[in-house]
Amino acid sequence: MNVGVQKSKASGAFDGNSAKDNMAAFAVKDVFADNEAERQRRMLTEENELLRKRVRAIETIAQSGTMERIKFMEGASWVAKKGSSEANKCF
Repeated sequence: MNVGVQKSKASGAFDGNSAKDNMAAFAVKDVFADNEAERQRRMLTEENELLRKRVRAIETIAQSGTMERIKFMEGASWVAKKGSSEANKCF
């Protein structure tokens, strides 16, 4: 009558199958870690590209605003000179 746990299992004796199972589980864990690292790398790459696009857009807006200010100041300067020359004609 075999009741209970076998002696080899109870004493923790080396079992070749459990070692293979452990190695297989480790390999699966390693593959999972590689897949997770690759997924995170892809997400970071996409986020980086998105941020670069936003920076370029902001730079374009800032440059556009600068160009508008330059044009406005040139126009204001022209109007001031024109007003000054017209005022000098009257005196």
